[in-house]
Amino acid sequence: MASLNARTAMPRRRTSPLLVVAAMGAPLITSCQDVVVLPAEVAAVRVVPDQARLSIGQTVTLTAELEDPQGRTVRGHPVEWITDDADIASVDAHGLVAGDRSGTTTIRARVGSSEGVATVRVLIPASVVLSNTSASFTMNSGGPPPPDQEIAITNGGEDDLTGLMASIRYDDSSSGWLSASLSSSTAPASLTISARTAPDLPAGEYQATVHVAAATLESEATLAVSLEVRPVPQRDPPPAPNLRVENVEAGEITIAWDPGGEAVTEFRVERRSTDDGFQELARVAADRTTFADRSVEPDTRYTYRVRACNESGCSDYSNNVQVATIPAAPTNLRAEIVQRHRVRLAWTNNSAVEPVFRVERADGSGQFSLLDTTRADATFYDDRSVVPQATYHYRVRACTDAGCSAPSNTVTDTVPD
Repeated sequence: MASLNARTAMPRRRTSPLLVVAAMGAPLITSCQDVVVLPAEVAAVRVVPDQARLSIGQTVTLTAELEDPQGRTVRGHPVEWITDDADIASVDAHGLVAGDRSGTTTIRARVGSSEGVATVRVLIPASVVLSNTSASFTMNSGGPPPPDQEIAITNGGEDDLTGLMASIRYDDSSSGWLSASLSSSTAPASLTISARTAPDLPAGEYQATVHVAAATLESEATLAVSLEVRPVPQRDPPPAPNLRVENVEAGEITIAWDPGGEAVTEFRVERRSTDDGFQELARVAADRTTFADRSVEPDTRYTYRVRACNESGCSDYSNNVQVATIPAAPTNLRAEIVQRHRVRLAWTNNSAVEPVFRVERADGSGQFSLLDTTRADATFYDDRSVVPQATYHYRVRACTDAGCSAPSNTVTDTVPD
């Protein structure tokens, strides 16, 4: 140290600092001169996170993690941040990335010759888009509610659109006449609006706005909704319809009537079976002129009537039409030779609808064919067309306008000589 003191007695002169390479980042002192300590060598750079997604206008901070050749964390090196496409996303000296345009780019963190990268995807922000911006309902005061309407909801951006919710604001003192429901909280979805409580409103015009928003968005989409409740038109009830049977088949009876014209808002169908009075069966829209009754029972006779209605009331009843469904099959068929050229058939009628009976005969081993048809509710039949020494097979069916029953049991008889 003496020699150092001698040197310091000489005229002072600033010395250059020594560059000392430290092992494990610790300085190695070789003299009393100024010492500069550098961080350990950087062998690898890792960007965290290595993938990021953000919307236009949003930011995300990336971090560069540095490692030496032994995989240990290194600190103290300045990091150079670079973006491959500054139009899509920019990055500042601290790794703060800002989304500017839709697309995907690479952000690089560079230290010397080492570099780490992160993929950044910039999305168009999610937004609520409605297929219509307005909707309107029209109805008559006190009449049936108008049909529901459905509005499609789509996402106007690329980011996820979740947390959808709908609310209603009324523009006047009348409220509660409109309802709004969403099919899903995630787009795409549908918005159903309904004015089902509107029949309680007096004639007039009403306004409301449906607001559709998402929990993650500051903006919302709006739907302007109007309702016109018209006063009841003053007109006479429509004339009575003219009713007829259109078709009869197993399990179904179809009736028809003449068109009612503009004076009709609906038709009311009534039915009576054998054992009860008329009951309202259905209400049919004014533009329909038929009704298929699929609730009929077999072996039953029904009577139908219809009347036309509008806001002022209903017409007189139409004419009554009667029709029977397929009857029950006869049973206990039997045959006996009454005379040399006559076979008498007898059976039990099990139907309550006064059917006629179809007598069928097969000669020998031949096929059954129609022999004759009896009067309604008959319980016997004489076959006068037989010949001696011939064998005949017989069966019987009950028939109405709706069709014929299953056949009875089969009987066989041979005419004597």
